[in-house]
Amino acid sequence: MLPGLADPVLDSQRIFRSVLVAMAHPGRVVVVAGPAEPPHPVHRAAAAVCLALVDMETPLWLDPVTRTAEVLEGLRFHCGCPIVEEPRSARFALIVDA
Repeated sequence: MLPGLADPVLDSQRIFRSVLVAMAHPGRVVVVAGPAEPPHPVHRAAAAVCLALVDMETPLWLDPVTRTAEVLEGLRFHCGCPIVEEPRSARFALIVDA
């Protein structure tokens, strides 16, 4: 299994702050530091946002390309989030192939 965040508390806070800045300033490019090796095919920044914002109370939907054994294993271990089958049942969606 791939490692998650090096320092889960501080890294989560930094990621959350980056997300807030990005949402407050549409169009601004914001660098989000994430895990050194995100599961394929997930981008490092997307993996970071999941690690910081998704937890056991956050149903997550994955598109078919993202729904790999490596991604599922990592999300379940690091986030403990329920993976839902229907997009309408999710609070977050992780989409690699739009």
